[in-house]
Amino acid sequence: MRWTQRATRAVVLALGLLAAAARAQAPPPDIGAAPPVPPLEPSMRAALDAERLAAVLATTAADSHRARMATGFSLVTLGAAFIPVGAVAESSWNEGVGIALWSNGIVLLTTGMTLLILPNEIENLAGALLSQRQVPEVWLPRAEQALTAAADKAASARTWSGTVNVALGVTAAGLGAVGMAISTSSTDRGWAASGVVFGAMLIGMGIDELFFPSAAERALALYREGGLPPMPPPPQISFGAAPLPGGGVVAVGGRF
Repeated sequence: MRWTQRATRAVVLALGLLAAAARAQAPPPDIGAAPPVPPLEPSMRAALDAERLAAVLATTAADSHRARMATGFSLVTLGAAFIPVGAVAESSWNEGVGIALWSNGIVLLTTGMTLLILPNEIENLAGALLSQRQVPEVWLPRAEQALTAAADKAASARTWSGTVNVALGVTAAGLGAVGMAISTSSTDRGWAASGVVFGAMLIGMGIDELFFPSAAERALALYREGGLPPMPPPPQISFGAAPLPGGGVVAVGGRF
């Protein structure tokens, strides 16, 4: 009996191995090629591109608005702090330092108020285009043309403005440095130091304009790449103050 059972198991195992080998050598069944994916209809393609462009415009405008508010608030805060501190320093501590502080505080305050009040170009463009949305086939070409024109205009304007700001900043800082070197009165040295600080601010603004694309340029590049705008992190603003011999320093920073 044992010999018969062993023989039966051996036969079954051999038959199983032969069947497995036959299946391995058999050609795969012909199921045919996958049917091609039909192309999107022009109307559907226009609708998808219109939705994507609207999302790019809305997100870019929102990001630009947050950055404008944060920058304007920071500049207003610094300006509002520099003006009284400078006035006190001019009358009771160091006339030159006081003049430099309150004069540049006026510049910072004015710049910050302007940023807080006036929307920038991408905000105006997005608001106008999104409020006029209609049939995608009609709205999309107009919106693409308007965004392209705005990006080209912004690129030319920032190149020209950045060059002028750097040139004016170098001139102001150079004249201020010369004035500080040759002036004998504290008042003259204060105005000269103010020129140096103002020139440095102009140089920084000019470099930013020359090397960083505008919001309209970024929006156009993102749309042409076929991407969607990422979710931005919430803006963060930080303040700091540190005492120095005879005075102190105030700093404002942030992530927009």
